[in-house]
Amino acid sequence: MQIAYPNLLCQLPRNRVRRAILAAAALSLIPVAPARAQHPSGVAVVFHTQLTLYKLSSTLEQEISGRMAKSVAEKLPYWQYRAGGDGDFPQLRVEVLKENSGKLLLRMSLVLAPGGASPAGSWKDALFAPGDFLLSPVLPREPEAPKFFSDAFEQQILSNPATVHELLSTLSDAVPLGGSVVLILPTLSSENPQAVLPIEWKDHCHEFAESEFVILSRTTNNEKVTLLSKGMSQPLDYRPDLKQFSGVGVQVNFVQKSGDPAPQALDSNAKAQVGRLTPIEFRLKEGKAHFASCDEDSVPAPSVAP
Repeated sequence: MQIAYPNLLCQLPRNRVRRAILAAAALSLIPVAPARAQHPSGVAVVFHTQLTLYKLSSTLEQEISGRMAKSVAEKLPYWQYRAGGDGDFPQLRVEVLKENSGKLLLRMSLVLAPGGASPAGSWKDALFAPGDFLLSPVLPREPEAPKFFSDAFEQQILSNPATVHELLSTLSDAVPLGGSVVLILPTLSSENPQAVLPIEWKDHCHEFAESEFVILSRTTNNEKVTLLSKGMSQPLDYRPDLKQFSGVGVQVNFVQKSGDPAPQALDSNAKAQVGRLTPIEFRLKEGKAHFASCDEDSVPAPSVAP
């Protein structure tokens, strides 16, 4: 006995059939976008002269901002720096100020969001080095301004090792490097979990191959868990189930749950729990530049964004 099944499309009005067919065809053509390799997150550098009788054009201030961004990138290559505007955050704001005593200062502040009355960090020094124009300091004319202020920034702010160290620490605490970390559980109980940072290996292995990272995560109950990891000096597939690019491989060595006074070494129970965590973002804990583990053919991308 043969059973005849009704053709449902035939029971629909012709115009509805056409719309159904077109909709199905359109869905089949929607591309699935692959994950893209990330560069480290960006920090805008913004320069202004906050002086009553000395003003520079916005074009010149933008040029000076770009020069200063390159200087910061040479000292702290872990983030990307670019000349930005007042509405770009996070922001390294560099200003020329005048004290009540008449002394001119360079002040650099890390501002994380609009209206940030309390910056994450602030550093300042004299605009003129001791002995420079000691009796009558003279500000430059516009053609000389870009070189003058960028040189002063390097010599008076970035040449101080304590300032650079403090800036690195502040950036590490306040500005994440990125997100979309993939956790990998070990196949053997004696091994620690691993993770893949979505940072393109061939561009940034020199900065991150052996650096240490903090991976901020949460449990299914929305409790915060911090994973402390270290670069493995080798790339790992991102993603492990379907490679789209080579990311930075790290090994998870310690875990710190909410309320823990200090990070704890991973035991077997903690290792199993790592697989149930959802990573939120990752931050730099300690930067360690490394070259031997990078491909000889790879050239590190500049840390100054185009």
